Amino acid sequence: MTRSATEPLTVLVVDDDSALARTLADILRLEGYEPRTAASGEQGLDVARTMSDSLALALIDLRLPDMTGLDLINRLREVSASTQVVILTGNASVDSAIGAMREQSLDYLVKPVAPDQLLRSVAVAGERWQRKMAEEALRKTSERFARVFESVSEIIAIVGADRTIQFASPSVESVLGHDPVSLVGMSVYELVAPEDTARVQQLMNGRMSPTTAFEVKARHKDDSFRILEVVANTFGEHGEGEVVLTARDITERRQLENQYRQSQKMEAVGRLASGVAHDFNNVLTAIAGFSDLLLEDLPGDDPRREDVAEIRRAVDRGAALSRQLLAFSRQQVLSPQLVNLDALISDMSAMLRRVLGEDIELRFIPCDHDCIVSADPGQLEQVLLNLAVNARDAMPDGGKLTIEVGRVDLDASYAEQHFPVEPGPYVQLSVSDTGLGMDEKTKAHIFEPFFTTKEKGKGTGLGLSTVYGIVKQSGGYVWVYSEPGQGATFKVYLPRVTADKGRKPHVTPAPNRLPRGSETILLAEDEATVRAVVRQALERQGYVVLEAPNTETAIAFAERHDGAIHMLISDVVMPGLSGRDLADRVRTARPGIKVMFMSGYTDEAVVRHGKLDAGVAYLQKPFGPEALARKVREVLS
Repeated sequence: MTRSATEPLTVLVVDDDSALARTLADILRLEGYEPRTAASGEQGLDVARTMSDSLALALIDLRLPDMTGLDLINRLREVSASTQVVILTGNASVDSAIGAMREQSLDYLVKPVAPDQLLRSVAVAGERWQRKMAEEALRKTSERFARVFESVSEIIAIVGADRTIQFASPSVESVLGHDPVSLVGMSVYELVAPEDTARVQQLMNGRMSPTTAFEVKARHKDDSFRILEVVANTFGEHGEGEVVLTARDITERRQLENQYRQSQKMEAVGRLASGVAHDFNNVLTAIAGFSDLLLEDLPGDDPRREDVAEIRRAVDRGAALSRQLLAFSRQQVLSPQLVNLDALISDMSAMLRRVLGEDIELRFIPCDHDCIVSADPGQLEQVLLNLAVNARDAMPDGGKLTIEVGRVDLDASYAEQHFPVEPGPYVQLSVSDTGLGMDEKTKAHIFEPFFTTKEKGKGTGLGLSTVYGIVKQSGGYVWVYSEPGQGATFKVYLPRVTADKGRKPHVTPAPNRLPRGSETILLAEDEATVRAVVRQALERQGYVVLEAPNTETAIAFAERHDGAIHMLISDVVMPGLSGRDLADRVRTARPGIKVMFMSGYTDEAVVRHGKLDAGVAYLQKPFGPEALARKVREVLS
């Protein structure tokens, strides 16, 4: 119960002399007090129970009919500990009571009580009661604020004019690991990261605004750093006095924002890479096709054959680069199978040891259970090979490479901290080296195409970008953990599949003579050089070719050509209509016509989530006349 400062103080008079009690009450009432009377100890206790802490003072006679005054005092303190006590005693009883009164620091009045003496004692006791109530209120307020400080996750700190810490809330321990008491007297700048110190000093040593907000990297007790969002409220003139800091830990939020920006950047670079690969593959298709046609025409002893063959080998090298760009941009056509990662790595171990060399130890820790994923086994081998080569280059003086496979279940908490991971069961492939390691700046770029830390001419910078693209297109995620001098660990997470065993590897049939045909083929391709080489290659195999440089011409052929059209070959990306839309229009005019798509890259018009729709034939650019002839015959047959 809170009392107003203007309310009269309540005084209880306990005396079996009713006339004296009434007289004392009248005197107190005239002076603005609120008196209550009781003729016995029990009556006095009853009054005290109804008033609790609002009873300021009790005037108690030492001689009461049911108990001694000292007994009443002891019982009264159990009911209302804050109530002040003044003892009333007669002359005869002073000598016997004074010792007990002094022991308990009690005031006493000797009967008969003079009014001025009564009022002085009551005034002094009333001041003590008010002071004690104020102290109790302050204690409760302090406890309440302490509970508030303990319950909030934000750090609240008071920094003096000399910028030393005067107070820190308990939450500083959960955020920064420091005992709040140990921070008192420490300069606030000792908790600031070196790169932020000058900026924070400039903010806090100048004339600060009443409220200033800023971000800062703060040092954790374990020497790591957390990102804090700080609001500083200043006191004193010109912002040069004490400062109250309220700081919120936003490390995870900033990490998620950085991951999101990195993801967006990779998506943008991927779109650029796929566009470059598309145009590049059109050029390579023309070069490869005309080179192969020229080789067919040149006699076996013609010295020019070697020059043409060298051009063809350059095309193959360019095609390999293009495939890596497509892998990064997740525009490859994959052939997913059920793959047991343990078996795949075991099969590759001999090759990996040759790649790593004798000075690097290879250690493989297999999965405790079947670790089955649905992925293209050839692409997974490429992931392992690229990671092994990257690790080898990071260990120029030798070291150890550890490959480990295991099952993991990524929960919502992990997913929240690793955008854009989806929670669920995964197979984790970890590739760890004891090499040079990387700093944060390098880690931010390692999956970007053509980014490399190697000297000029030592690498294309496409190895890790290929890993990134293959893993993402396979429905997985890849993260890297590394510090300078501490090696690196690449963790690949692929969705786990329940299966007894992985699918057996596909065996490529031995080549035979190129198949021929006599059917009529409608060719829709907007690149003139590609269209020309495809036409020549097909005509050499006996086919009749109707050339369409655009979708309008292709539709006109389908609707008006007098003879049969057995097959449509269309580029995926055409002006006006997409390859799929063109195929639908042609099928309307020519039901039952066979369709094959070709492109320098894939898109959602033909490929869904990296897999061809059922019944869709597709030929990846660049290709040569041989691959074209075999694919066309396969579709027509």
